[in-house]
Amino acid sequence: MKRRDFLRLLGLGGIVFSTSATGLILNACNDSNESGSGSMAYDPRSEEGFVNMLKIPGEDGLYGFLEPEVPFEMKPRQMDAEILPGMQTKSYLYEAQHQGKTFYNPIIKIRKDDALDITLVNQLDEITIIHWHGLEVAHEDDGHPNNAVGPGASYNYNFSVPNRGGTYWYHPHPDKLVGEQSYFGLGSFFIVEDDENIALKDALDLELGVNDIPLIIQDRNFNDQGQLVFETNPMLQTLGVLGDTILVNKTVKPYLDVDTRIYRFRILNASNSRIYKLSLDKNGTKIPFLIVGNDGGLLDKPYEATEFFIDIAERVEILIDFRGHEVGDDIYLKSGFFDPMDPLVDNMEYNRPNTLLNGDEFYVMKFNVKNQRNYNLRVPETLSIINPIDTTGADERMITLPNPIEGVWFINNFRFEPNEVPLTVNRNTIETWRIENAPLAMPHPMHIHAFQFQVLERINSPDQVSKLAIDSSGRLPTDMGWKDTVMVWPGEIVRYAINFSTDYAGDQLYLFHCHILEHEDQGMMINYKVV
Repeated sequence: MKRRDFLRLLGLGGIVFSTSATGLILNACNDSNESGSGSMAYDPRSEEGFVNMLKIPGEDGLYGFLEPEVPFEMKPRQMDAEILPGMQTKSYLYEAQHQGKTFYNPIIKIRKDDALDITLVNQLDEITIIHWHGLEVAHEDDGHPNNAVGPGASYNYNFSVPNRGGTYWYHPHPDKLVGEQSYFGLGSFFIVEDDENIALKDALDLELGVNDIPLIIQDRNFNDQGQLVFETNPMLQTLGVLGDTILVNKTVKPYLDVDTRIYRFRILNASNSRIYKLSLDKNGTKIPFLIVGNDGGLLDKPYEATEFFIDIAERVEILIDFRGHEVGDDIYLKSGFFDPMDPLVDNMEYNRPNTLLNGDEFYVMKFNVKNQRNYNLRVPETLSIINPIDTTGADERMITLPNPIEGVWFINNFRFEPNEVPLTVNRNTIETWRIENAPLAMPHPMHIHAFQFQVLERINSPDQVSKLAIDSSGRLPTDMGWKDTVMVWPGEIVRYAINFSTDYAGDQLYLFHCHILEHEDQGMMINYKVV
C-alpha cells in the first residue's frame, strides 16, 4: 500500500481541503505584505539575509544563565518579545527574578547533586506545569499533567539533581496544551556540570556563552503583523505543526562571528514536529565536526561526522574547529534533504512552493569567520566513562507504535488517560525495551520520563539512517552514551536497556510518550509506574 493511499484510508485527505485552519498554518508565508514581515521575508531556503546577530545567552534577560543560590519563582506569562526585527510578537515566556536580576526563559545552570527550590507561579489564563526533561527526579517533581495548576496558582519543586553533567531542558507539560504553550515560547535549557564537563572545558578553554553556546532550534509561522500563527485540527494533530520560519535562540536568519578556534555548540530541537538533518556547509562542501554529547551528557569519545539527524526534544553537542578556515569565510549550519517517511510529503496536494515541509533543505544559521587567533589546544581522546548496563537475565518489554486509527496515534493500543496505568515496572530492576514502529506510520521521537537509557541496536533502519551507523548494531553516534529520547523510524525497531533503580520512596508515576507535541497532546502518551 502506498502512503498516499494509506492517508486517504485514514480519512485525512478530506481534511486537507475542508479545514480552514490548515490554510492558516501552511499558507502563512503567502500572507506577507510589502513590509516584509511575513515568513517569506525570511525564507530559510535562501542563503541570503543572515544579518541578525544570534541572541547569545548572557548574565540576565532572555536565556540568561541563572545559577540558583536561593529559592526563586518561575512565572509563565504572556508578554511581547522582539523575534522578527522591529516587531513585537505576543509570546509566552518564563520570567524569573534572582539576586537582583530578571531572566526570561533562563538557562538554569547547576552542579551535579546540588539542590533546587523553585516555585511555579502560573500567570497564564490556562493550566500549566513544568517538566524537567531528562532529570531523574521524584514523580511529584517531574511535571506530570495531573499536577498542573490553574491561573494564579502555584506549584513548588524541591529536588536535588543526581544527573551526570549534560544539556537537559525544561518545558510545559499540561495535558493537551503542550504544543500551544511551547509554540508560543515556553522552554529553555537546564545545564548540569560535573568533573568530566569541567575537564573538557579546561582542555579546550571553553566559556559558556562565549565559545560554548546553547542553540535552541525551532520552526514557526508568523502573519504579516509579526504575530505567531498556531492553529490545529484533526489533520495537524495527526501529522504535526510545521513552520516556514526557522529560529535559533528566537533569532530569525541569525549569524555568529567566530574566531579561528574550537567552539562547543549544545543543540536542542525544540520544534513541535520538525526533524532536522544538520550539517555544516562551506561553498557546497560538507565540513566535518565532532559529536561529543547527547541527551545524557558527554559521550565516551568524540565521533567525527558530517551530518546527523536530530528529532524533537533530542540534544546533540558538537565541536566545530574553525582553525582550518580563513577570516572572511562563511559557513552555514544547514538542514539537508531527507525522506521524512511522512504521509504529508507523499500527499502531493501539499507541495506548495512556499511551504517548508519536513525533509526539505534549508539554512539554519551562518558562521562568519571574523578573527584570527593563536589556538593550539586539542580535543581529548576520552571524554567520559560510560559503563554499559548489564542486561544479563533482563526481561524484554515489547512496545508497539501502531498505524493510527482514524488519525489517532497509540502506544500499545493505549491513549493517555490521567488515571490509567498501562505499564508497571519493578524498582531496582533492569529491562530491555523493544520499540517497534509500524511500516506505514511516521517517525516518532519516544521519550521516557525520569530515567536515562542506553541504545542497544537498531533493526530494519531505513537506508538514510543505516548509512550513518557506526557499528554492527546499527547505532548512530547520537545513540551512544545515555539517552532519554530516541527516534524510531517507520518499520524500524529500536532496542534499549534501562535501569529502574531509584531511591525515591513509594510508587512513582511517570510518563512515556511521543515528543511530537501534537501527538502528545492528542494522547500518544501513557502512564507507567515504578513499584
